[in-house]
Amino acid sequence: MKRRLAAGLAVIALAFVGVAAAGTVNLGGTGANTNCGGGGFLAINTQVGSGNPTIVPSGDWTLKTWSVAGGSGGIVGLRILHPTGVADQYRILFATGTKTLTPGVLNAFTASIVVHGGDVLGLYVQTSVDCARFTGDSNDQYLIFDPSTAVADVVDAFTGGAGYQLNLSAVLDSGSAQIPHAGYCSAAGNTWPDGTAIVQGAFLYLVYQQPTTDSHYTGATPAIYVKGKGITCDPPPAGYTQQGYAGNDLSVPDGLYPFYAPPS
Repeated sequence: MKRRLAAGLAVIALAFVGVAAAGTVNLGGTGANTNCGGGGFLAINTQVGSGNPTIVPSGDWTLKTWSVAGGSGGIVGLRILHPTGVADQYRILFATGTKTLTPGVLNAFTASIVVHGGDVLGLYVQTSVDCARFTGDSNDQYLIFDPSTAVADVVDAFTGGAGYQLNLSAVLDSGSAQIPHAGYCSAAGNTWPDGTAIVQGAFLYLVYQQPTTDSHYTGATPAIYVKGKGITCDPPPAGYTQQGYAGNDLSVPDGLYPFYAPPS
């Protein structure tokens, strides 16, 4: 995977999921023989030549579990992305907290993330991880992003290629899919449906991911969660820093709202 991958590890526990039960869909597959060097990058497969696809089929789904083969360990996270329509450019829609892999076993994590047709699974690699399987198949295509360069959660791939499948799988369930709402902060140029301008930085209560499909709210970004205050579009107090994302322990969806708090 250009600049980031170094082949040479023994193949570890391939575990491609098979036919799904009624009402569920399996995406991606686990197992790796290739190590990624870490450093906080994000990878996706834009298509695969065999096995399960990594792109969510049409409709509304709930992602119930995601899995990564442990290999030699390391720290990873799940990302959900959606293409913006610009070549090799995606919007990051959802980010889980990072997970430390147990080496040598399949690591499965429960979740409840609403996803929609066209969304793409992404693997965030924080430290050295056995992140992919070399296939040599030109139909196994991938892109790599640097999340630190994101502008309004939009990232452009800095490299890409073919011949690898990510060590990442997920199970989707259509039966429990619901369309939740979430807090967003308006962007310049946003308008209400009647055309009235919205002040930049205003708090919006929208259907989850609505800014990606509704031109009235293009560029609106998830609100932040400030310790002691909650979800807001106001800037965090002086000295507060982002410390991951708010999660279920604060009664909000895991990984949606950046969490700000004073230094510990």
